[in-house]
Amino acid sequence: MCLEPCNTFTTLILLSVVVNLCYFIVLPARDVLLSDAVAVLYVYRIHPALAVVISVLVTTCSVSVLNSLILGQPRMVFAAGREGQMPAICGMISMKYLTPWPATLVLSIPALLVLMSGSVMSFIDMVGMYANLMTSAVLVCLLRLRWTHADVKRRFKVPLMLPVFELLLSLGVLVMTVWKKPAELGTCIAVIAAGVPVYVVFIWWESKPRCFKSLIGRWTCCLQKLFYLVKPDS
Repeated sequence: MCLEPCNTFTTLILLSVVVNLCYFIVLPARDVLLSDAVAVLYVYRIHPALAVVISVLVTTCSVSVLNSLILGQPRMVFAAGREGQMPAICGMISMKYLTPWPATLVLSIPALLVLMSGSVMSFIDMVGMYANLMTSAVLVCLLRLRWTHADVKRRFKVPLMLPVFELLLSLGVLVMTVWKKPAELGTCIAVIAAGVPVYVVFIWWESKPRCFKSLIGRWTCCLQKLFYLVKPDS
């Protein structure tokens, strides 16, 4: 059975709205803000005996989300490497495990450094800010394409008010972030800006000296041998 994406998204959005309405009907706003696990607290207020079951289900969902992020995020770096938007080594995979090891390491090393420099909550805040920045950028691109390529065939369409509303929501969150946590936002922007020199040196700068290209080639070859990497096409 093939599900229509538009219908699936609509169903998920409605379910999410209904669940959040149920939270606010049963729980005071103060409890929702102070709770570390709103779903567990909600079930505990309704049926205390099921709180343990919900705790296990929430933990399972959290592990599943973490697993999907670990598997999914490196694929973006891997795709960028294949498209020439990142160093070529990022577009290679392990011959033994058929996974993009270089792309995984590119994301893992900065994440470990951030975790070592502060608390987990600071890291979560920065990830949320990064997500808002990227969401805003994607929505701006979406609206621009909707304006400049209005006749391009799409898999499905949504009312224009939805991306506009989402963009305003993301920008509002960013404005509140600048007001409440400017230091975390500055760190997030600094981490994003750290990728600019990499792009300029390895991608944008096309007329590289022969010695520089030879050096990059040798390093790429060494890393291929070290991690047993090949290009997917080969």
